[in-house]
Amino acid sequence: MSDGGYDYTACAEDGEIPEISKAQYEGILEHAHRLVDIAPDCWGALFFCVVHDIPALLGGFLDCVGKVRIAFAVVVFSMNLLVQMVLLYFIGRLLMAPSMRSAQNVYKDFTHQSFAGGDLDHDLFNQMSDIDKENVCGLALSQFVFVRVIIFLWMTTNVQELKDIYKKMNDTLAMPNLPDGLDRRLMIHDDPQTRDIEIHIVCMTRRVKCLLFAFIYLPKIIIAIFLVCAGSLWLMSAEKISDLILNSLALAFVTQVDELICNVFFPPFFVHDIEVLSLACQDEDQDPQSRQNRQLMSFLYSALVIVVTISGVELFIRYQFVIPNYHGENVDAVCMPYLAAQVPWCMPGQEHCFPES
Repeated sequence: MSDGGYDYTACAEDGEIPEISKAQYEGILEHAHRLVDIAPDCWGALFFCVVHDIPALLGGFLDCVGKVRIAFAVVVFSMNLLVQMVLLYFIGRLLMAPSMRSAQNVYKDFTHQSFAGGDLDHDLFNQMSDIDKENVCGLALSQFVFVRVIIFLWMTTNVQELKDIYKKMNDTLAMPNLPDGLDRRLMIHDDPQTRDIEIHIVCMTRRVKCLLFAFIYLPKIIIAIFLVCAGSLWLMSAEKISDLILNSLALAFVTQVDELICNVFFPPFFVHDIEVLSLACQDEDQDPQSRQNRQLMSFLYSALVIVVTISGVELFIRYQFVIPNYHGENVDAVCMPYLAAQVPWCMPGQEHCFPES
């Protein structure tokens, strides 16, 4: 800092900085107070390299640590993508597909053994073995409420990711463009007055915005949507309620791979750099009426997210292809009485339930 302003001379591209560019940059810094954190994961590491290291590299100012950081971040990021793709592939190939086949076999046996002349026969169902009854009534699709709750929670997990991506996309688009003639490194403004130096992204070039969309935002959207679809199908193909819960926990683990790989394989100082990295967006209008309007729109947006999520759950279940032509009303008709009877025959407070020794 010099004379209360930023030292442009060390960052000038050709030594001549237009006064209007200096004024524009000072104006950007003056209003860059709304901070949006970057998540400390593999995506955040790539984000750091795009906005911090690559501009310095193109300008010939990056040291050997920065060059190694770029190479290492790209390698670990690629490893993270490979691990996630392998997990998703084998979940679909070795878990979801066999589970769908098994669920279809259970439903097929039910239709063969419990129907006469195309109509459901309760007596024929009662003649089925206890194991066959448990299999039919234990299907995830036969749990009308419970399967919807589990898929709602799974979909909400991914909606949260999509909301975060959408917000960062809007914030990125709204970031001021780097004024003409200024060095690309001035997109980053370190705040030396804080106890731990914070790295603020105050503006961007159009090229950097394109790179962020191409290599971070769009891939994350594709992965999140794929996870919603593949995960929901796997959950709906569960044969038992216990499998439904365990499968949901396994899917939650898949979503944590980014953070796990980042925290284990990146050096602590690099993880710290990502943690202190944030988008320093421009202040929003502080007019009370404008603030109230934004808050009202936020509630409207949240309500829309709820409606879309619940609608998505219902659409997934209604148009699922785990068991084509699945008629839940037939299963409910025989399973509700069967499950209602599956209670302990020795209830709390009852005595002499078991033979005295």
